[in-house]
Amino acid sequence: MQNAAVFVALLRQYLPEFVRNKIDWKTIRLSNETFIDPDLKLCLTNIVYEVNIVGVPGYLAILIEHQRDPKRYMPIRLWHYALSCMRAHMGRYESKPPPIVYPMLFHQGKTSYQYSMDILDAFPDRELAANILFRAIDIIDLHAIPDEQLAKIPYAGLMQLLLKHTDTPDMKFVLRKVKMILNQVYISVNKNI
Repeated sequence: MQNAAVFVALLRQYLPEFVRNKIDWKTIRLSNETFIDPDLKLCLTNIVYEVNIVGVPGYLAILIEHQRDPKRYMPIRLWHYALSCMRAHMGRYESKPPPIVYPMLFHQGKTSYQYSMDILDAFPDRELAANILFRAIDIIDLHAIPDEQLAKIPYAGLMQLLLKHTDTPDMKFVLRKVKMILNQVYISVNKNI
């Protein structure tokens, strides 16, 4: 598959239309990049082509799995590979956005592949997995929460206040806040006894 014409023909055959339409096929060329991390080198090979996708330089990679037996959790392995590609790219080119990686598996086993390739089917609660995996990650921005608000939260407020002020040079200020929280915790504990 190091022949670009073969690679292009293969991709045109198997890539979904919504991906094919975003590729500038005139820009495709074999890359000397590989994005397989050391944990995956024993079981994977990839062939990487550089190509413009939606006008931005990116990569198309074919992943060749060195195993012939179907595996139930293959989608997780493929997403691990895709994320490894993105991480390796970002490590090399910090100022560039991560490439779009389209995971694709060629199965050449003795029997048909019987497992789902939908990553959500790997989880016991498909809806919960989708809601966690494919949404923006929550951020708790401690610097946006006033100290007075943190001081009102027994137990967890103390940890958050200390994290927020890890680099504060005036520790007396922080210790006064900690004392307020500890007093609150003490009152709360005594009420519940």
